[in-house]
Formats: sequence, structure tokens, C-alpha cells
Amino acid sequence: LTDPEKKLEAFREALTLLPPSHKETLKYLMAHLKRVTQNEKFNLMTAENLGIVFGPTLMRAPNQDAMAALNDIRYQRQVVEVLIKKEDLLF
Repeated sequence: LTDPEKKLEAFREALTLLPPSHKETLKYLMAHLKRVTQNEKFNLMTAENLGIVFGPTLMRAPNQDAMAALNDIRYQRQVVEVLIKKEDLLF
């Protein structure tokens, strides 16, 4: 999706599909990672860098082969980056 509002709405809809405990955990984690980005001039951890680090861990599908997982890394990074940057609007 290219329209920012439609993208946010799609994220909101996807988040409603999570079990409540998972959604709350994700909310807490994204709020923490957003605080980490507020110190990026000291720690060099931008939302993009955090997406690179946390994307594969948070978004990897179970039983996925290595090549498919490798192809998904870019999208995983982008999703985590949006979750961090828009944490206040999504949760």
C-alpha cells in the first residue's frame, strides 16, 4: 500500500487479529523500541536499524525454509519499522 492512511488502517486491522496478550506484549515492545530510537544520536539505533535486528525474530513464520525467509527480510524490516515509528497511532 502506498497511501499512508490506508497503510495505517491495514496495520490496525492486522493488530486486531492478534490474541490480546500478544498485542499487549507487542505494544510494550514497540513503545520501548521507540524510546530507544529517541537516543539514536548516541546508540545509532534508528527505527530502520531496529527493524533489521528485530524483524526476522518477530516476523519469521514457523516452518519456513531458509530461502523464503531470506526473501521476507526486507518486508519484515519495513513492518517493524512502521510499528516503531507509528506506535502511538497503532496501539
